[in-house]
Amino acid sequence: MNPRHQIFISSTFRDLRKERQAVLDAILQLGHFPSGMEVFPAADATPWNVIETIIAESDYYILIIGGVYGSTDEKGISYTEREHDFAVSKGIPVLVFLHGDPSKIPVGMSEIDPIAQKRLSDFRNKVEDTHHCKYWSTPEELKSQVVVGIVHAIRVTPRTGWIRGNTGDSAETLKKLTDSLEENSTLKLELKVLRDSLGTRSEVGGQLASGSDIIELHFIPEDFKEWTIVISWDELFKKAGAYMLSDIPENEILFFLSRELSVIAASSQPNPEQANKIALNAKLEKDDFDKIIYQFLALEYLEPITIVKQTDLFGKPRTQHIRGFRLTKYGSTKLGKLLAIKKS
Repeated sequence: MNPRHQIFISSTFRDLRKERQAVLDAILQLGHFPSGMEVFPAADATPWNVIETIIAESDYYILIIGGVYGSTDEKGISYTEREHDFAVSKGIPVLVFLHGDPSKIPVGMSEIDPIAQKRLSDFRNKVEDTHHCKYWSTPEELKSQVVVGIVHAIRVTPRTGWIRGNTGDSAETLKKLTDSLEENSTLKLELKVLRDSLGTRSEVGGQLASGSDIIELHFIPEDFKEWTIVISWDELFKKAGAYMLSDIPENEILFFLSRELSVIAASSQPNPEQANKIALNAKLEKDDFDKIIYQFLALEYLEPITIVKQTDLFGKPRTQHIRGFRLTKYGSTKLGKLLAIKKS
């Protein structure tokens, strides 16, 4: 039995988009699950609690450091550094990948503030003192380093990981699986009713909103009630679909979308720079998120699944059945067309 592992990717975001994608590709090619600040809490937990939860649930933690220290909390510590410190405190194996020559990083991708530069330097020194680090200069080189690093980490520090649901053998596991299958059947029935009432998807009958049609989305909690974003269904699917290259729990989709869309919403606020600093605290309204999911189901971009995990968030043995989704064949084709580079 070869378990699949959940691997948390930690880094600043805007300056390391290509690098994060390279790491995500490496994890998927090895047959594991990439994650990164992607869990949505059932209760009114703070965003940092969300991040703590998904890190605690991860089997391995990957840290990428480039030329930016990143957004900081009220104590001046970046969220990336906080994530690293939390992973270490939980005993999660940490794989560190540092840019090999920060002086060659373009100015637009580097810190220019002396205080931020000092904090970034201190952070680099801290991880170099406590971890065996690897160094990279291009996304391709980083991807190769990550593949080797993951294989080595799994061999020397094996973790529980995820296993197929059919390996469970207890009566309790069987009952939970049965309940989940019944829930899945109910969801499929609801979807059929929705399709029957709305007709075929817009590409066929033109009765469902999609493509360049737009939807207005709202955010919570109260501090963000004035925040809105108007976005087309194609753009929305491009952002959501990028996180669905492997099976993904529903709450992770919500957290990813909240993070992506709140940054866009922040840019239209009276003080965009200040708004961007607090965008991490904004979450999509649950009703709006449900509309998105059911629309994607009706358009046959997604299909519901049950994800089985064998440990709880503290690494203790416990079978969990989580509602999730995966791209359909049609959804994968649609996403590929949206992301493909068009002729100029």
